[in-house]
Amino acid sequence: MSQHAKLTSFLAQDESHDSTGLDKTLILSNLRKYHENFSAKLKLTLTYYEPSY
Repeated sequence: MSQHAKLTSFLAQDESHDSTGLDKTLILSNLRKYHENFSAKLKLTLTYYEPSY
């Protein structure tokens, strides 16, 4: 099973805590925050380095 598939099935489980004791809501909110920050930085970078013809 790929890492992505593992993560997806892990996050899809109903309980907010599983046997590992990890808090999935925290993991999800951190992933979301990371994604938003990354998207914002990427947009900024692409805008900054946009070639001027």
